[in-house]
Amino acid sequence: DAQTLIATLRQQLEEQRDKLQLEAEQRLRDALAAAQSSATGKLEAELARQREVEERLRRERDTLASQDSSKVVRQLQEQAAHLQATIGKLQCDLRNAEERWRQRLAATELRLVRLREESFV
Repeated sequence: DAQTLIATLRQQLEEQRDKLQLEAEQRLRDALAAAQSSATGKLEAELARQREVEERLRRERDTLASQDSSKVVRQLQEQAAHLQATIGKLQCDLRNAEERWRQRLAATELRLVRLREESFV
């Protein structure tokens, strides 16, 4: 009869809604994880490059050890200042990246809440 058909259709719609909501949530989680992985990889690559620079500078320092000490001191001070500036920039970049990820995560969580609210309306 009509009541049974309506109940069946309503149940099918609810099941479809739940399935679509789960799929949307999974896609959002996957996209967030991919974006985080990409940003983390870039930061790790930059840190590895900085380690290589530091190692090269250590080798150069060892080479310069046999040169005039005042000249060596001046060169090392310049290198140290450059490294400090680079470290400061990397720390700032990392803080900015963390803040962007916090904002993206908050936005994603808000979207999930809205999806849940809309699915129960």
